[in-house]
Amino acid sequence: MADKKRVLIIDDECDYADILKQRLEFEGFEVEVAYDGAAGLKAAKENEPDVVLLDIMMPELDGFETAKQFHSSFPFESIKFIFVTAFGREPSDVQKAIIGKSPFIRKPFEVADLIEVIRSQLS
Repeated sequence: MADKKRVLIIDDECDYADILKQRLEFEGFEVEVAYDGAAGLKAAKENEPDVVLLDIMMPELDGFETAKQFHSSFPFESIKFIFVTAFGREPSDVQKAIIGKSPFIRKPFEVADLIEVIRSQLS
């Protein structure tokens, strides 16, 4: 059997992140959760994920700043990002530059749709 793909969820909504973790594990992913950007950076350094689900609206180190630190801190470019947010408006041009070609998914979303996006990022 192939190795499980690793997903790192970085989201300050603990209950939401824990439920999402359970669902992704049920779908066959290895999942780790961090509840803020700094903890997410540390978790990624300890166990390189294949995909990072990164919430944009977090206190202290928001998703955009976390993404910038990922890009400057990690020598590997194999990590795929999926940005998730309840943010109601389109990202600014600067924010779009940080996101790049990574998917941007608005909460609430269907978990089945998210799983499809994760799998497309991994293929």
